[in-house]
Amino acid sequence: MTIADKMRQEGRVEGLRTALQLQLEAAFGPLSPTTAARLLAADETDLEHWLRRILTSDSVGKVFD
Repeated sequence: MTIADKMRQEGRVEGLRTALQLQLEAAFGPLSPTTAARLLAADETDLEHWLRRILTSDSVGKVFD
């Protein structure tokens, strides 16, 4: 993987993280420190999974189940 590829990958993950954070805050209010930390530690696969789950979840907990 080139440096450019790595930078694109990191940008994609950051974009997914930001999108999920915005959606979580819009749906459920400010994030707890625990939830914010979980988002920061998440990889691309987790973020994509949670972005799909937020559409059908009625609580932050259900997004992360």
